[in-house]
Amino acid sequence: MKKTLLQLSFVFLVGILHSQTYKPLVVEGNRWNVLKQTEIRFLKCLDSNTIETTSITTEVFKISTDTTIGETVYKKLVSQTDTSSKYWNLVGFIREDIAAQQVYFKEQSNYNIETLLYDFSVNIKETVDISYYSCIVDTIDSITINNELHKRIRFTNEADWIEGVGAINGLITSIIPRPLCGPSTIRTLLCSYNNNGLLYITDNKSLSKCFYWGSVDEGNGVNSITDKEKFEIFPNPASDYITITSENEHPFTVEVLSAQGYVLSSEYKAHSDIKIDLRSFVDGIYYVRILNDYQYTTYKLLVVK
Repeated sequence: MKKTLLQLSFVFLVGILHSQTYKPLVVEGNRWNVLKQTEIRFLKCLDSNTIETTSITTEVFKISTDTTIGETVYKKLVSQTDTSSKYWNLVGFIREDIAAQQVYFKEQSNYNIETLLYDFSVNIKETVDISYYSCIVDTIDSITINNELHKRIRFTNEADWIEGVGAINGLITSIIPRPLCGPSTIRTLLCSYNNNGLLYITDNKSLSKCFYWGSVDEGNGVNSITDKEKFEIFPNPASDYITITSENEHPFTVEVLSAQGYVLSSEYKAHSDIKIDLRSFVDGIYYVRILNDYQYTTYKLLVVK
């Protein structure tokens, strides 16, 4: 009887995963903030567990406009490390086969070669060859992001893919094993954004920021917006509307989240004030998240009718 229930539970889980709507990755405007840490690891070569971090930067990737190579249409993939978001460099060309749930990539320096970057159609225990590396699918499940289910694929080498988000160790480094000894560049996805705003924040407890430079240990990152005191939310408590005023000259997004973390409202402003309609909200505690490309901060909001 127990065996039958387990089999039925597995079939039910597989049915849920297959019934989910596929979340595309390659959408113009989507962005990823990826932390790059240059490390020298001494796990075996010096019989030591020391890891020395020598430099840290954050690289922002963005899906840009269409381009055609041969007869195939790609999106340009650009990146930059300049916090002003003004100067973007071409990284390569990326395309997605939505029917096959696969993503392909061409490097800018060698666009004659196309490599498979993601395959979200894989099954448990299947071996996947990505960017000259092979790995085995360990588990497949789902996580909830903004009240929607996203398929998650976990590999035996600790690499995770999240549908619509990409790899937790960077968009174009979907599977790169870490060497046990010597210098290496370690990449970690800090945050990802779609056209509706912030989509994903890393669950790494030691990396709670969307942008770092210099050193994580020295706190040279952004966890909350630098000019937090220049944002004002009123009234609070509120019943029908709230207004967010800002002296910040940069564009920003305001999201209202439920106590469970679901995004209920999202408004984008190039500057000036934002007025949020709360008339459909029931009494309770909510959170207002203010964010731009690199920074975010959260305020508690009480709605009382």
